Amino acid sequence: MEGLDTLLLKAIFQSIQDELDSERIKNINLRLKQEYGLSFQEVFNKFDKMQGILQKFDDDLKTLKIEYCGIS
Repeated sequence: MEGLDTLLLKAIFQSIQDELDSERIKNINLRLKQEYGLSFQEVFNKFDKMQGILQKFDDDLKTLKIEYCGIS
């Protein structure tokens, strides 16, 4: 199944590249490299993992806000 996932990711990434002009992709890559040390393709390939981490972080922040500020 991992091979199929890789092929699917490549196809989706190619579709994104087809929709965005090369200058825009270049700017995205530059900003991602400067701020996070990752390329657009690296971020895209790790999106599910990164999304999970951000979701957990968001959940933790909500818990803190509720516990310490009484905000729901």
